[in-house]
Amino acid sequence: MADQLVLECDTCSAHFQYVSQNIATVLNIAPRYGNAWLFDKAWNVYWEEKTENPITMLMTAEGKSIRVTMTDVFCCGCGTDCGWKIISVDGHPVLRKGQFIL
Repeated sequence: MADQLVLECDTCSAHFQYVSQNIATVLNIAPRYGNAWLFDKAWNVYWEEKTENPITMLMTAEGKSIRVTMTDVFCCGCGTDCGWKIISVDGHPVLRKGQFIL
């Protein structure tokens, strides 16, 4: 896997995951970040287990609104905010608890 593309931190180049391991592209998750990728696992990241301000948003899938709760994920190398970890999700066809959006 040494020749595979790696998703890395924009600030310190810490490796987060092989690009080929993405499950889906999450379009327009946040205007300042643009598109992001969904992964089951991520390397070199940390998050608060007990977050006081989780991010909750409503997404539409298959014609119904679905509540997704996430927490910020940070780079272990430099502390840069690099995405989200899904804390809970109600019935989304692709998103699952514990996945990462980077």
